[in-house]
Amino acid sequence: MTQYESNKMIQKFMGTERIIGYPGPNDEIPYHQDWALLMPVLDKICRTRIGDGCKFVEYATPKTFGLINEESGEIMVRLSGFLVFKADTLIKATWSAVVDFVDFYTCRGIKSLP
Repeated sequence: MTQYESNKMIQKFMGTERIIGYPGPNDEIPYHQDWALLMPVLDKICRTRIGDGCKFVEYATPKTFGLINEESGEIMVRLSGFLVFKADTLIKATWSAVVDFVDFYTCRGIKSLP
């Protein structure tokens, strides 16, 4: 999945057509490089109770956030129940973890639990 496709998927997850006050084109919202855009997504993820009806992760909260991998020097981010993502910057690692969650949530038919 490309960066553009990932950002579009995040935009759909957030249910926004436009971001008021965002100066750029709203079809190219750069969640991957702007904390002011990415943090509301992470907030929504942390508040989303997910599951499949039989087995579920109650909330996908950050479990590893900003730790340094001593071998590679990369920054690591992981949401509970999901993979660890490493990158050279915290926002890149966080964005990758967000994309992984949103893909899991939207593309695999996971339903929000009441």
